[in-house]
Amino acid sequence: MRMEAMTKIILKFDKCWWLDDLHGMICADCFIPEIWVNSTKGTGMLVDPKYWEPVAEEASEDGEEVEYFVVGFCAGSKAEKVH
Repeated sequence: MRMEAMTKIILKFDKCWWLDDLHGMICADCFIPEIWVNSTKGTGMLVDPKYWEPVAEEASEDGEEVEYFVVGFCAGSKAEKVH
């Protein structure tokens, strides 16, 4: 089995600036072709599209402040270019 280079980039934010039910995006010809979002509260929830709004800042169930993450992933020749 052959293993190629892989890279994961994680960006942390204090505020959520993406749509409530966004989970991820595939951008095939981009520098980082796969992107997904998450938070310490959990991934986006499915909502009626007419109510799409950024997630309001709030505390998680345990009372901790919610942290938001954007994760980028690439493999193969794209990952080699990141190094």
